[in-house]
Formats: sequence, C-alpha cells, structure tokens
Amino acid sequence: MYHISRNYNTRLKKFYDALFSLNDSNKLWLKYAITKHNDGKRHAGASASVRRKEIYVYRYDIFKRMSFNIDIPVIVAGQTVLFLPDAIWLIGDNTIEPFYYNDLEFESSTNNFRESDKDDIPDDSKLIGKTWQYVNADGGPDRRFNDNKLVYIFRYYELEIYVPNGLYLDLLISNYDIGEEFAKKIKSYAESVIPHEDEDEDDDEEVDDEDGDEENESEDEEDN
Repeated sequence: MYHISRNYNTRLKKFYDALFSLNDSNKLWLKYAITKHNDGKRHAGASASVRRKEIYVYRYDIFKRMSFNIDIPVIVAGQTVLFLPDAIWLIGDNTIEPFYYNDLEFESSTNNFRESDKDDIPDDSKLIGKTWQYVNADGGPDRRFNDNKLVYIFRYYELEIYVPNGLYLDLLISNYDIGEEFAKKIKSYAESVIPHEDEDEDDDEEVDDEDGDEENESEDEEDN
C-alpha cells in the first residue's frame, strides 16, 4: 500500500504519464544484443547490427500476481520490469531485485537507424537518408548483387537506463520528441526521490526510510 503526499504525487504523475506515453510512439523497442561489423559495405554502411524486441508499457494489474492501490507501469522483456514509486523491481521466475531511482544512471543519444523491412518503418520518425544493403565506398549500390535493396535511415531516440553490475535497459524510441521528453521526466524524478540509505550494520537502531550518433541496422525478434 502506497500513501503518497500531494506534492510527491504531482512528480510521480508526470513521470508515470511520460512512461505510459512511450506507447504513443509508433515503435518502442528494447535493444538486447549488438554485433559489430568489420565490413560496413555489406551492411548498408552500418557499424553494427542490433537485435531488438518491440515492447509496450502495461499497467501491472493485468498480471494479477500482486495488488497495488495505484496504477504501476510495467515493461515485460524477458523479465518483468516494475516501476514502483520508490524503486524499480526486476522480477524473475522466483526472484525480485529492487533498484533505487537515485542509483540510476542514464545515457541518451541520437541513433541513425537503418530499416530495410517495410513493416518496421515507423511513420513518426524523421527520415534522414537512404542507402543500399550492399554499398560502394562512394555511397552508390554495389551492382554485383542482384538482390541489392534500398535501405532507409531514420533518426531514433535511444535511452540507456542502468545501475552498474545490475539493471540495464536500452530503449529505442521511433518518436524522437516522446523519447526526449521521457528522458527528461525520469531523470528529474530520479533526482527528486529521497536517496535510499542502507541500514548501518553496526547500529542497532532501525533507519527510516550527448549527443552521439550511432549507425545501426536491425535484427528483430518476433513476438511469440
């Protein structure tokens, strides 16, 4: 049961609204594997291929495993990531691991992403260029390949949320403005949460409580 003050609730609502608004982006993915390339000419000029899974932000009550008196945002991506007011829970089959907001670190970047599958082309991101699957040094198509297809380059927002040696989420958001606004809100909320203090083991008293551009191509995982 959460008892939240009016002022705290205002900050929490802004954070939760921004988190749920990620669903308004045409595409939201979780990146989970990267393969570096030595020969970008065979990968539309990309320096790496990315494995990603399309995800959504749900309300936790659909799972019925635990009950809360407020709507809790959750992302399901292998493990369940629960965004509670005071901590993020990483829930496995038989484990729950908490990570506190004031321990979070963030990395934001612009990702120039290559899309070749028409089904994956979002309608809410900026098209910044075109290339070919097999490309010559001058940017033209390598005509040795008969199946050489056109590849579109889009600008996505990427946000990495992590705790060293613990939690790691790498979000790729097709709507740049939505991604940027969410990054601002989660960073602001993390700074506003009262820092977690571990109990002093020697005390018997109880303690209260970039902007860098990346060049990637996709290797999507289908939802089962």
